Amino acid sequence: MTPTTADPTTSHRDVRSSTATDEHQETASRLVTAITRPVNRLLDTVTIDRVYGTAITAGDTTVVPVAEVRAGFGYGSGVGTEDDHPHGEGAGGGAGAGVRMIPRGYIHITSESATYRPIYDVGRLALAGAIAGWAVLRLFRR
Repeated sequence: MTPTTADPTTSHRDVRSSTATDEHQETASRLVTAITRPVNRLLDTVTIDRVYGTAITAGDTTVVPVAEVRAGFGYGSGVGTEDDHPHGEGAGGGAGAGVRMIPRGYIHITSESATYRPIYDVGRLALAGAIAGWAVLRLFRR
């Protein structure tokens, strides 16, 4: 059996290619973590208990708080080469998530019935009334 010698140029390219692949896999792994971490935190906070609060009972009446829950997330990433940037290759990414919970009303439960009773945001209603009044006055001035 005769020993084989590898072409030094080829083995250098193979090592560089392997290193680049490892770096890209590491970058991809970090991006996946950056994306999944906030999404998992978001999912941990959005539960049925957040929409329907803990029921409160007094005598034969039970009240269950109700909230509106909105959730969202976003992410992005990018990779650049030496041609794109004078300082070499680069990669980056990020993610974010948010939850908004707004009390909307309550369910009033008695032995005879269960009814939903909304909670009105007085400040928002006043603002809407002021805008509507301004619009009506403006229309009549013409």
